[in-house]
Amino acid sequence: ADNTTCSWAHYRLPRSALPVHYNVTIEITSLLPQAPIYGEASIEVMRNASAPAPRCMLFHVAPEVTVDALEVCAPGGQCWSDLDAVYHEEWSQMKVSLAEPLDTVVTLRVAFHYYLRDKLTGLYHSRFVGTDGVEHHIATTQHEAVSARETFPCWDEPLFKASFKLSLHVPDVNGVVALANMPATGVGPVPARGDVDQTLRAGR
Repeated sequence: ADNTTCSWAHYRLPRSALPVHYNVTIEITSLLPQAPIYGEASIEVMRNASAPAPRCMLFHVAPEVTVDALEVCAPGGQCWSDLDAVYHEEWSQMKVSLAEPLDTVVTLRVAFHYYLRDKLTGLYHSRFVGTDGVEHHIATTQHEAVSARETFPCWDEPLFKASFKLSLHVPDVNGVVALANMPATGVGPVPARGDVDQTLRAGR
């Protein structure tokens, strides 16, 4: 097993663990500034076969994002939630120690929340005036060059390629529409007091 990753001290992430697929759910409670944003990222992570099996994983989380829960699950279904996690604010890196060296594929689950900001990076609040002269509020994203970490925990470097599934929960008021740069696979109501909302908000 490789202990180098656990003592990593560099602004670029180590290559010992590689993200394969992201399943990200984000709930936007309102389009107004400082609205709470709740999310969960479920990330399939595999060992880099050309490197020793790491005892730690490092990924990016912006200082504005609060991590509420961490869990690592093995392919057989065994999960560990009592994890030792250390945050390096200057480099926006979170280091998670693993119960066992990463020798296959595991699923990293991160529950998080933050607030809709006006800073023009990550997921942020903006506004425009329509042709009717009425001001409208929107939530939009800017992830380049290193701002994806402000929207959800991730390996926020171009070298780390992965596939994505994104679920957006938005208020069904005033004609709010959710748009992405890929076609939607489905659109439907989210139960106001169902499993999804309560799971995203649990413990916040």
